[in-house]
Amino acid sequence: MMIGSVLSGPSVHRTVAARTIQAMGRFLPAEEVQTPVMLDVVFHVGGPLGEPEFEGVRTGSYSRKRNIAQVQIAVSSAEADDPEIADVMVDRLIAAVEAIGERLARAHVEVPVATIVSVIQARRVEIVRAVPTTVPIEPWSRHPITGEKVHMDIEPIIRDWSRRDEK
Repeated sequence: MMIGSVLSGPSVHRTVAARTIQAMGRFLPAEEVQTPVMLDVVFHVGGPLGEPEFEGVRTGSYSRKRNIAQVQIAVSSAEADDPEIADVMVDRLIAAVEAIGERLARAHVEVPVATIVSVIQARRVEIVRAVPTTVPIEPWSRHPITGEKVHMDIEPIIRDWSRRDEK
């Protein structure tokens, strides 16, 4: 099983949803989830450049020649930074495996859905714990022309806000 993503904008990679996808890739390695057909799971995460064109889970293409079946999972931009989205995404991954199992059964290809689901369930806690639900403030930015990291002094900003609270 391969896990990938389509992120709708450069800022989406810092969301809880994107970090959940990374954790899934780390805790559900392709070698551990062996299937007769390679399952290609693609998460579509909404962002500033657009939203997924669908909701929930949809099965994609199946290639007998390449022995790959694709399934897609939508995560809207409104959900992407929800602290509970990691658990929801694991549930959607299970639903996606079940959906692609049904699709492949119609094509007379057997996939051990129960085994795959049990592996995902066994790793659920590790995946959810590995996902930070807060995004750290980075004290740097990128220069708009050169793209180099530029250090930002955030102390004046903090002092200004603390003075504002004193009034």
